[in-house]
Amino acid sequence: MWDIILEKFNFDVSKGRKGAILGHMSDLYIDYRHKLKNKYFDSKATYQLRLRNKPKLLIVDEWKYLVNLWSGDDFQKKSTQNKINRSKCSLPPYSGTKTYARLRYEMEKKNGKAPSRVEVFLESRKRKKGKQVDAFQQNVIVMSMCSILSLSPFRVYICAYV
Repeated sequence: MWDIILEKFNFDVSKGRKGAILGHMSDLYIDYRHKLKNKYFDSKATYQLRLRNKPKLLIVDEWKYLVNLWSGDDFQKKSTQNKINRSKCSLPPYSGTKTYARLRYEMEKKNGKAPSRVEVFLESRKRKKGKQVDAFQQNVIVMSMCSILSLSPFRVYICAYV
């Protein structure tokens, strides 16, 4: 795959760039498979019905491979374990599929200066307008703001409620 990229595009090759490009391609492929699964794969349908519900752009062998992968016991075990792990996450980001790099770039463009790691973290945990943040997240945000502003947590709580 890397040889095809080098044939198509002209740029300086470095280890960091190669890793970043291949990593991005991997992310795009994983996202593409995720969208295919959501749109065309019905976990409650029979195997034959799953095979018939093939996207137009895929070859039969590719679709069969994906159906077998998603139907397999190993995939189901991993999926179940991931659901359990996600439910234990106490500070989920609310930024959706937006990466931290993109969020950082947008914040820098908006504010005119590069945000700190803590500021990017806090921005990723903000809810859409009108939705409340739970008490645990609110406490983490307050404590983070204390560290940014070098204030005592007690003083921040007092200011927040006065």
